[in-house]
Amino acid sequence: MRVRKPLLIVFIAVLSLTVVGWVLLRHLDQYIDSQIGLRVVPNDSDVLMAVDTEGIEYLYALYAVPKSCGDPAFAMSEQVTWVLLCMKGVKVTPEQVRNGTVLVPAGTKAKALGANYVLEEGRFAPPSYSPRNINAMHRDGAIQVEQIQIIEGSEKNSVGWVLFGTLQATSGPFVP
Repeated sequence: MRVRKPLLIVFIAVLSLTVVGWVLLRHLDQYIDSQIGLRVVPNDSDVLMAVDTEGIEYLYALYAVPKSCGDPAFAMSEQVTWVLLCMKGVKVTPEQVRNGTVLVPAGTKAKALGANYVLEEGRFAPPSYSPRNINAMHRDGAIQVEQIQIIEGSEKNSVGWVLFGTLQATSGPFVP
């Protein structure tokens, strides 16, 4: 009887710790799932969000670069021209809002829902489209967009598309 009592105590302790560990891992897993995909508009800029086809066409017109930007020979031979033509930095202002777009102010939080590519004339690429690198994307005349849902602010619950990379992640391995 004396040997069984300590074994029973050890068994109950191990079982209790296992259950507590499992519960904590479940809560941690749920927390991580809730944080993945959270984005925020950087504090130094606003972002245009397309909410319909007309907005997608406008984003394409605003952000697409000439197909020649995907030619490495052009980039090497005409460096100054390439930088001026292909390294588009578009500062978003309220005057740029058009039909089909919404201005999302700095600091607004959103949840990423997915990503896609927009080809010429503002049409979405087929699901099989996957450029090897940014040069291939430029040669194809594509831009990458991210679908988001606003989770706070005046546009809460609005869903739309923004240029990929214009929002910052709020959590993850690469966030300071």
